[in-house]
Amino acid sequence: MYQNRALLAPFNVSYGVYWSSTEGTSNPAQNAFEQEFMTGSNGFQGESPKDWPDLVRCVRKF
Repeated sequence: MYQNRALLAPFNVSYGVYWSSTEGTSNPAQNAFEQEFMTGSNGFQGESPKDWPDLVRCVRKF
């Protein structure tokens, strides 16, 4: 998704942390992966608790 961000624009680059549909590996019931689109983040992907207030964006398959 980060590689195709120009096709999916606009993204919030001030906060720019979006949920992935992939559950976390360390604790799938409580964690999910997120993708950062913030300026300077270089597309960091990480795992966070599902109750964090990250953004959501629907994306079609590439």
